[in-house]
Amino acid sequence: MKRALSLVLCLCLVFSLVPAACADGEAETILGLKEGNIYLSEFLGVTAVFDEDWVLLSDEEAQEAMGHVADSFEDEDLTKLLRESGTVCDLFAVAQDGSGDSVNIQLENLGLLYGMVLSETAYAKRMLEPLKSSLEPMGLEDVEIGQESIDFAGEEHLSLTVSGEMNGAELYERLVLLKAGSYMATVTYASVGSHNADRLPELFFALDANASEAA
Repeated sequence: MKRALSLVLCLCLVFSLVPAACADGEAETILGLKEGNIYLSEFLGVTAVFDEDWVLLSDEEAQEAMGHVADSFEDEDLTKLLRESGTVCDLFAVAQDGSGDSVNIQLENLGLLYGMVLSETAYAKRMLEPLKSSLEPMGLEDVEIGQESIDFAGEEHLSLTVSGEMNGAELYERLVLLKAGSYMATVTYASVGSHNADRLPELFFALDANASEAA
């Protein structure tokens, strides 16, 4: 199970295009706010509220967890890719009910050029083959990847599904791509042994929608 959970965290790190680190101080300006079980990102224009069965890690805890995941693989090239991918973990929520579910958001700085020309669809197209080829060395078998457009926080976004088996346990993920300026955000719900990941769009709402409801 620990290996499966490591894979859950690793998938979003693999889903990055170019190694482009954030400029000094830039990460702090794009990261969302986490208070209790509420996540709010003005940068992405979304918010999410998790119930008492979930725990949201601090930014430091999330980055530490991602570092441990990167170092846990025997493939040195893969470890280097994950360490130098330029991704920043903006949210890492873990279910405490024993389900193995987790929700995380990775922000990747695409750089000036890629940030201008890469749409969510183009980004996914460039990464589908590298993503699939990287999963088998991690121990995921019978990999299937799907793609569709879904409503996420009131807008249409590209979504991918990834499924497979590891040590007899089914792993299922729902990923949603959000383009924000020169950044690409990958929002992922990972579920072990169930398809709870399809609930991902239910957790997130647009900030302006919440403001309207409050009024």
